[in-house]
Amino acid sequence: MEIGCYLNLSKNYIGEVIDKNLSEDYLEFNKSNFPLSKGVYFVYEKGDKNLVYIGSATNSFKKRCSQYISSSNCSFRRKIIKHVLKKSLVKNKNEKSLKEKDVNKEAVQYIKDNYYLKFLPVDTKTTYSDILLLERACISLKNPKFNDKYEY
Repeated sequence: MEIGCYLNLSKNYIGEVIDKNLSEDYLEFNKSNFPLSKGVYFVYEKGDKNLVYIGSATNSFKKRCSQYISSSNCSFRRKIIKHVLKKSLVKNKNEKSLKEKDVNKEAVQYIKDNYYLKFLPVDTKTTYSDILLLERACISLKNPKFNDKYEY
């Protein structure tokens, strides 16, 4: 079998496995909605349900996804601030800047108002590196707009 055929079959199979095991319901960004399991999560726009971001939770979805709506620094919220809210956080005190706290608060509210989550849980024995590998495969297959293919 040619390598190209093998890769296409692999992509199709992985895509089917992802779709089959992805949680059915779209969940709001609310800490009580986040499961304790670990794996890969998918962020969708509320209106048209377009997939916009894929991330990994190597400890628990609850811990990782709670960062998006808390004071913690996180990649998805930084992307919302930069690409959606089109703001930059200037840290030079001599320049006029937006207060980081205010921009983060605005981004958190924007995320709660505009995005849903779905989860792809994995077995508790799945290793950190295997979860990251699964995340990369999902990003490669689904190509969400806020994931950079060469992010790592």
